[in-house]
Amino acid sequence: MAFPLDGAVLENTETLTLKIREGHAPFTVLLNGKPVQTGAHAPDIQLAAGLSRGAATLSVIDARGQSARTQVWLD
Repeated sequence: MAFPLDGAVLENTETLTLKIREGHAPFTVLLNGKPVQTGAHAPDIQLAAGLSRGAATLSVIDARGQSARTQVWLD
């Protein structure tokens, strides 16, 4: 995952764009362990649902089962 970087503090929690650097579509995105997007094919994924202030763990799993994870603070 190219963005957000691990440990980032992000403002404006209404939406969040994930930037995927590697992997094979389709992608599944998890927010704090719960799926929030499935079947994504684009390397930039916009999340709007389920965001709230505080610590968040974002995970991306690709079609081959490879995963990446980052922990951020939503402010």
